[in-house]
Amino acid sequence: MNFIGILLHKANRAADANPAIAQKLIEAGTDPVCGRAADFNAFWQAPLALWLPVEEASGVKLE
Repeated sequence: MNFIGILLHKANRAADANPAIAQKLIEAGTDPVCGRAADFNAFWQAPLALWLPVEEASGVKLE
């Protein structure tokens, strides 16, 4: 799964405020989800909590 977070000031939540922008994102193959920064942080932290211990236990080192 890949994702991109686009953080905007709450006054400029484009996909929320303008359905045409949301439609363009859908046409580009995305699944736009609007929410608060805290929601995005929770979304981001969940896979980190799952996979960081696996990566650390594996001993893999990036060069």
